[in-house]
Amino acid sequence: MCEPTLDDVACLNDKGWSPELKSTIGHHCDVWQMSVHRARRLKPYDVVIKKYRGACTFRQIQILDKDYRYLKASLEDIVPGTIFLSIDTAIGRSVIAVSYAVVSWFNLANPINESDAVPLLRKLPKARNQLMRFCHVARKWSYEKHSKVIDLYGLDNLVLNTDREIRYLDSFHVFFYTDMARLLEDESDYQLKRRMDISSDRCRYLEHLLKEVRKKL
Repeated sequence: MCEPTLDDVACLNDKGWSPELKSTIGHHCDVWQMSVHRARRLKPYDVVIKKYRGACTFRQIQILDKDYRYLKASLEDIVPGTIFLSIDTAIGRSVIAVSYAVVSWFNLANPINESDAVPLLRKLPKARNQLMRFCHVARKWSYEKHSKVIDLYGLDNLVLNTDREIRYLDSFHVFFYTDMARLLEDESDYQLKRRMDISSDRCRYLEHLLKEVRKKL
């Protein structure tokens, strides 16, 4: 299999930038990172570029962008600033998401890390408050008319960064909608149902984690 490239993203090639491929294991996209240089007196900053696999209509891009803007408005600083750009490729219209880069330090949503996460969060009041906000918003989403579950299936969707603050790093299809789950009751799409179930389990785990953290505060 050929290594994915960004050769067909004209807005990047015109600038002469050289993104470095970071990951091809994401469910929806391949991921690059690069440094962006601004004015001479300002330091460059790193951005992450996620290129959607396959074609994506303009309407689909609008939905992806709408969901992400809703996520950002709900979780504020937990979600890095991101823009979605429509691109034309050999297989048709697609999309890239460009975000401020986050250096992951600790995977917060994986239950296997509970023994380390509890004492860590007790020492980090800002991260603890961010987790409280995340759990509150996630619970609210589950009770909405069109209820949904945030995607926590990825290896590093919810992390502590090197500043010991919580960040949510997914960009595409950030929600699973409960209405979709009903359509999957016949398990016609086992993988999608499994991702939804794991995300729900991890939301419950984060609630449990928060309770454990509060016990000895």
